[in-house]
Amino acid sequence: MTGGRGCTPLLPHEAHLITRMLDLRNGGQSMRPRHAALDAEGLQLVESDVHHEYTGDTDPPHPIDGHLRYLMNETSRKWELHLQAYLMQEIGRNASLTQQLFPDVTLSWIGNEIYAGAGRQQMDILIYSENDLNQFIHLIELKADAADQETADQVNRYIKWLRAHIPGISVHQIVPTVIAPAVADGYHRTMKTYLAGHGITQYRVITVDGDLNFSQEICPAL
Repeated sequence: MTGGRGCTPLLPHEAHLITRMLDLRNGGQSMRPRHAALDAEGLQLVESDVHHEYTGDTDPPHPIDGHLRYLMNETSRKWELHLQAYLMQEIGRNASLTQQLFPDVTLSWIGNEIYAGAGRQQMDILIYSENDLNQFIHLIELKADAADQETADQVNRYIKWLRAHIPGISVHQIVPTVIAPAVADGYHRTMKTYLAGHGITQYRVITVDGDLNFSQEICPAL
């Protein structure tokens, strides 16, 4: 990737495929031990009791909300990446914020900067969740300015990529979401046009203010 040092998370179905490949490479034996090691002679993974406990820093991450507020309220600098870092730090750890943004579901996978096809396009945040009835994929686009028609174009491209690359995905599982300080008039019109073509019935708009208060609206698409 750019700079030769990047990485992108494995999507759940990709991780499952790799696990199956490892199982098959190990003579069809499923490997689920607490610890595993490489048998260099047989070129296979084997169960092992040898392990090394992590002795590094276990302190929680340093809070960045104060600096984010400063950028939002006291400067003209772009703060989209800082908002992304804040959400990735808080989602799943901050119970109140997590419940507000993802009500009535349990989060099962969180991905940051997901590469979506050629051209180095990246989805800001992708989150899998589930409840007793279904599983959901939250496609989240972040903006430091008002979400507009170009934002809707981005979301549409990412929806196409998800539908093409995730096996068995249903349009009813995709939850298009934008988080921004405001939404321009053209965003809703363009977004509804795109989603009608996909058969997606609703999308979410989450507005954020300078005090990091989030307000979520579920918008009908059809």
